[in-house]
Amino acid sequence: MHEGRVQDASEAAFHFIMHIAICSCPKDRSLDHSQRRLCSSLLFDLNVDMSITYRQYAGEEDMQAIMTLVQFELSEPYVVYTYRYFLDSWPQLSILAVSPESTDPIGVIICKQSVHRENRNRGYIAMLSVDKRYRRRGIASSLVQRAIEVMVRDGADEVVLETEFDNLAAIALYEYLGFIREKRLHRFYLNGKDAFRLVLSVSPTQRQPSDLGAAPAAGSTSMMLPGERMYM
Repeated sequence: MHEGRVQDASEAAFHFIMHIAICSCPKDRSLDHSQRRLCSSLLFDLNVDMSITYRQYAGEEDMQAIMTLVQFELSEPYVVYTYRYFLDSWPQLSILAVSPESTDPIGVIICKQSVHRENRNRGYIAMLSVDKRYRRRGIASSLVQRAIEVMVRDGADEVVLETEFDNLAAIALYEYLGFIREKRLHRFYLNGKDAFRLVLSVSPTQRQPSDLGAAPAAGSTSMMLPGERMYM
């Protein structure tokens, strides 16, 4: 099939599935867990771009490209000091997606990891952004998986994030990867929108170095999650 037709088919399937997800939900757009996982599994198995490679943040030379990508794609504004806080403190938790079609990164995830209340080792996903031209290729899921693998390898008990309550695509992605909605945070963002806090609990067996010691191969998007193996 012609590449353009494949992309058109993927786009049509994406919008069809999102339409089903929205129309099937009550007013708060919530599905039960099994329904959400079914919709999400259909959504994120549409297309995976095996030409995309992934690398760790390399230093100051990556800063401007990351800032540009995040500012264009995310609604929440960040000052340069916010980027430096994360990138300088946890460079191993900042991962970039690179395409042979572009000289600049086309996706990035920025995270932190620290001891939280009750001595829980908590990973936190602060920013996730993919260039609109490269979406629905499995890039976001691969970035999240790779970051989680590093955090789990470094002893994380849980991984936490916030996302806008009406960002159905992001919520579907994270629930596909095993995250659970913990709470709704009212007027969490500067634009006045509510957020959902999502949490991924990590079992002790997931922190074994033999399972997570090596980073995924370029193009690979698989990772072990609590109780199951997921492929995207």
